[in-house]
Amino acid sequence: MASMKQCPHCGKYVPEDRTYCMNCGVTLGIRCPGCRTVMPLGV
Repeated sequence: MASMKQCPHCGKYVPEDRTYCMNCGVTLGIRCPGCRTVMPLGV
């Protein structure tokens, strides 16, 4: 099962590899162009 993270905006849980919340649409991070890992905003 995929790891989950909680959206800081609406509180719903979304898969850790998502760059946005599927519930409210807020951006959760950006995908690294080199390794494709989702990096938190501000990194």
